[in-house]
Amino acid sequence: MSLNLKRRHLTESQRAMVAAKLANMNQGARTDLEHSANLPEVSQPQAAAMLNISERTLRTAKQVHHEGAPELVAAVEQGKVAVSAAAKKRPAEAGYTPSANWKKRTLKILAIRLAPPGTDGRAIAHFDAEITPEIRLCGLRLVESNGRHLTYSANSHGRATATFSREFANELSRAASAALREGIASSDKSQA
Repeated sequence: MSLNLKRRHLTESQRAMVAAKLANMNQGARTDLEHSANLPEVSQPQAAAMLNISERTLRTAKQVHHEGAPELVAAVEQGKVAVSAAAKKRPAEAGYTPSANWKKRTLKILAIRLAPPGTDGRAIAHFDAEITPEIRLCGLRLVESNGRHLTYSANSHGRATATFSREFANELSRAASAALREGIASSDKSQA
């Protein structure tokens, strides 16, 4: 294989794409077992060494191979685009077209509950929202800060589970605030 690579004069990015296809060992796979002679398993470090690239470049190539548009993958394989540049392209720039439903944001508050006093800092409510028919966010927090309502995503192991643009966070906060007012108003009427 090494003689063939030298003859073909492949760029580092092209070699990285070959290595990404060659590295077929699953993460955590046992290396002490015998594998098929017809299709030996190759680890990422082995593939990187075979093609004289870094493991980091190989991981970048794997990302492009799995997440990139077919046209982008082909451009890297043909040496027209560097693998590092391809990895930086957003899906829309790389030929990805969102579904029609994604373009139609529906933003509905599915459920909203008052936060129990003293349990969650400044949170006044917790809510679930449907962004599109395919995307629902659960466990969002509506927080009051300096007279404004702000929305924060749920946390998992100390990290936010979602992030939003400022505009979208404001839109979520307005919708949740309105749902909270309507929910309080309807519960006041039912108690009267």
